[in-house]
Amino acid sequence: MAPKAVNFPTFVPMMNDELAAQEHLIRVLPDDVANQIAAGEVVQRPASIVKELMENAVDAGAEHIELTLSDGGLTMIKVRDNGMGMSEWDARLAFERHATSKIHSAEDLFDLHTKGFRGEALPSIAAVAKVELETCRKGFPGVRILMENSRLIEQTAAPEIQGSCFTIKNLFFTVPARRKFLKSEKVELSHIVEEFFRLALIHPNLGFSLVNNQQTLFKLQPAGFKQRIVQLFGPSYAEKLVPLEEDTSVVQLQGFIVKPEYARKTRGEQYLFVNGRFIKSPAFHHAIRDSFADMVPSDAHPGYFIALNVHPSRLDVNIHPTKTEVKFEDERTIYSILKSAVRRSLGKYHVAPSIDFDQEVAFAGHELPKPGGFKIPEVKIDPNYNPFQSTSKTLSNPDWKRFFEAPTPQPSTTPSRLIPDSEEASEPFRCFQILNKYLVLRWQGQLLLVDQHRAHERFLYETFTARAEQGKAPTQMALFPETIEVRPADMPLMEEMIPLLKNLGFDVDVFGPAAILVRGFPPEAMGHSLPALMEKFLEDFKHNSAQFGQERVHHLYRKMASNMAIKSGVLLDVLEAETLIKNLMSCQMPYVSLSGQPVMVKFSPEELSDLFSR
Repeated sequence: MAPKAVNFPTFVPMMNDELAAQEHLIRVLPDDVANQIAAGEVVQRPASIVKELMENAVDAGAEHIELTLSDGGLTMIKVRDNGMGMSEWDARLAFERHATSKIHSAEDLFDLHTKGFRGEALPSIAAVAKVELETCRKGFPGVRILMENSRLIEQTAAPEIQGSCFTIKNLFFTVPARRKFLKSEKVELSHIVEEFFRLALIHPNLGFSLVNNQQTLFKLQPAGFKQRIVQLFGPSYAEKLVPLEEDTSVVQLQGFIVKPEYARKTRGEQYLFVNGRFIKSPAFHHAIRDSFADMVPSDAHPGYFIALNVHPSRLDVNIHPTKTEVKFEDERTIYSILKSAVRRSLGKYHVAPSIDFDQEVAFAGHELPKPGGFKIPEVKIDPNYNPFQSTSKTLSNPDWKRFFEAPTPQPSTTPSRLIPDSEEASEPFRCFQILNKYLVLRWQGQLLLVDQHRAHERFLYETFTARAEQGKAPTQMALFPETIEVRPADMPLMEEMIPLLKNLGFDVDVFGPAAILVRGFPPEAMGHSLPALMEKFLEDFKHNSAQFGQERVHHLYRKMASNMAIKSGVLLDVLEAETLIKNLMSCQMPYVSLSGQPVMVKFSPEELSDLFSR
């Protein structure tokens, strides 16, 4: 049975605004409010503005793009390009919502060859910041436009320069509450550098420059894909990259993967592009990660710079305002092609373990000796040697008893809260390890079971905290200073973290645009890999940027203690176990771990008896 048609009343606009407000709840928002709402999706932080303006510059056919910042983009963002520019009419119309030169019909959405197409970027930026545009199109006079809170403030003539120059100031001045959520200059700068990298990597044929507070951070000349990677990440990457190339009817792949031995503990060197657009794809990342199986540790992340080309009609990029999420028509097929291509590249360039069955392994690379060149080995014998005759080099009358005696405990000067009861007062303090994970000891008439990792973690955290408060942290100087590479996008964060590391005993300083120099470290870091420690500290510092002040500092101390603490499965000798217990008992909170879990478990004599009476 067909549903019954419903006749809706004809819409008649009401002339009386007061009556309309009383009887109706739905209304059309003013343009400035609508633009601010749209800006909430498009403009999240200064890096969002950098992304939109630089992508527009690429779409405008620019050969060189200059990005200039003040205070990491918090005060000012300027993007200048030498593209085609705009006429006076186009420049004014560009600030209207849904005004775009990229598409003309719905069919164009499935044949996109440009970065932007929504027509929301400029009006969204103008809704939350003051925007000044100077632009000139060949054959037209130059124009200067000043926008503020989605309104045209001023429009005047400008010099006839080639291209466009956007200057953004007072970000979020119309919505001060959102400005409060911005992070420090270093954090915001790191996000901008990341957006800069994404665009510069996929357009190596263009020139780019980045200046912050009058300091040039990058000045890139046009180059090839590999040369652009080296320009951004440093000369050492020339030897780290393995080429990747695959051409099928579904997808074309080209780019580079980083050799497995250079996999990092931190994310950040995973760049995947589709049709010149940076994307995030958990599925494709899994395909690449799985290709490195058994070649990198489970907690390491292989690096890659891979560009995919797919026919525009077989993907949809119109599913997210930032356009970093893409839907593929043949995702499973591309997944398989990508995975096999990475594996084949690793094997082709002898990165993956392999056996060449075409050669005799035993004689590979060696020449057989010439005939007559063999020599019979000789054995020298001392006929006067008597194995039963004592000499000064042998042990006469060995005292075997001492090998089985328990070592005499030495008095400890380590401060401790251990208070043995009267029954144990005459016995030396002893503990032993089980399962290479727990320490067992008798304490105050009870059996104590201690988790060695949590115990050491608690002690290190309180030690680091006390040293930072007192400003007295011991430093173990390295025999040879160690240079540690840092991703350029992470260098602003590393600079922010260095004072905290110095408070803990690290002697570390910036060493160039993408490296630090470590001359010393706290004694607790002895035996640890300094590059691995720095990567872990930086990764956690980066992903906890929402924390502020002392909360962020203490979070770093907790992570440092966790990474430097003795791990489960490590065998401890008696002295190490006893020292760990005594250090634990000197803590303010020895019973609870940093994550709120128990450090020790007690068993009273009654509880032990109950275990055997069941």
